[in-house]
Amino acid sequence: MNFFSYLYLKINSIDKINFILIFLIPISLATGPAIPDIIITTSVILFLVSVYLNKDYFFFYNKFFFIFVLFYLYLLLSSFLSDMILFSLHSSLFYLRFFLFCFGLYYLIRKNENLIIYIIFSLSLIIILLSIDGYFQYFNKYNFLGYEYTGVRLSGVFGEEQKLGSFLSRLLPLLICLLIYTKFFNNKIIIYITIVLSFFIINLILITGERTALFSIFFFLFLCTFLLKFTFIYKFLIFLTFTFSLLLLIMSDINLKTRIITLTINQINSTTDKGGKFDESEIQNEYLFSKNLRIFSIQHESHYISALKMFNSNKIFGIGPRLFRVKCDDEKYYTKYGCSTHPHNFYIQLLSETGIIGFLFLFTLFIIISYYLIKIIFIQKFRLQESNYKIAIMITIYVSIWPFIPNGNFFNNWLNIILYFPFSFILFFLEKENTH
Repeated sequence: MNFFSYLYLKINSIDKINFILIFLIPISLATGPAIPDIIITTSVILFLVSVYLNKDYFFFYNKFFFIFVLFYLYLLLSSFLSDMILFSLHSSLFYLRFFLFCFGLYYLIRKNENLIIYIIFSLSLIIILLSIDGYFQYFNKYNFLGYEYTGVRLSGVFGEEQKLGSFLSRLLPLLICLLIYTKFFNNKIIIYITIVLSFFIINLILITGERTALFSIFFFLFLCTFLLKFTFIYKFLIFLTFTFSLLLLIMSDINLKTRIITLTINQINSTTDKGGKFDESEIQNEYLFSKNLRIFSIQHESHYISALKMFNSNKIFGIGPRLFRVKCDDEKYYTKYGCSTHPHNFYIQLLSETGIIGFLFLFTLFIIISYYLIKIIFIQKFRLQESNYKIAIMITIYVSIWPFIPNGNFFNNWLNIILYFPFSFILFFLEKENTH
């Protein structure tokens, strides 16, 4: 009897189906938002049925569950207090499914933690396949699905959505965390394979031209280099190797150099993409700090200005989830270039759409993890008692909610599945440590 069969026999029929669905989630994320959303919704239903049949209401005793539910109820309240209730409820009403998905995965891992090995396999498979497809697109100017590469943004299987870099930068850290937990890194061959694959994957993230994704993966590597309890000199040499290789790639590819360096400097300095000054008729004259020194770009800062205007007029409850895209055209919130589907920052979006209370849920999480990582840095005794896998998963979540970079839509289905994935494992890690 192979390991898979043995594992499968240890769970009931409903959980067997749910296990298959969980296994397919990383792979389904490469297809777009619809299929993974259907999968997690089905998974949540099966989880609730299994919990009811087994009378296993373990999550009722978990403080994080009550925090999640409180946040969900607050989102509903914000929607009901908005002046476009039905439109706002489109994002808030079913947001609970992400919390339940998180606890559903946690529930399955509690029953048999060997499921983590299959999640590792699923993550590894999709990351490697997308990386192969991405490199093929880079060198051949089209990928296996026929999507073309124009030399500006490499998108792989995601086509016009251009989120290959985001996908890889968010799931590679989770994969590394799970490899640490399962002690695969006790095997030197696995270590070398992971380093080589990570090298090529991070190079691909650079090639995609997604600057936020590039920052995120480097921030993750930087924190891991200084916080994980492995031999520092090896970690530092690996980090330097990755850094210099990426710098060489940037300098050798004029398109990458233009987008990663030149465009970034021009946008911050309030100049056009080509480096010249905007015509006065094109310039956006509202600014947060300086007309000639913008936050990321004129467009990004314009989104923030519009969002903060909404917050100033609705400080407690906000204008309602999902309503930035509608209200940004209102005269009292309008600023040139300020309209979009969302403000491109989680924290500013929550301020505008859910007010100070909604913002505090996420900001408090950021402060808690910041405090945890600071303790790791400065308190040697605390650092020694913490496991590498727990530190790594905390870093993964920390990077994903880092407030000082552009983000996607906080209420986006596809993004939320990826964001909540690591929480299942931290819940399991915390429970496991508390029982030892």
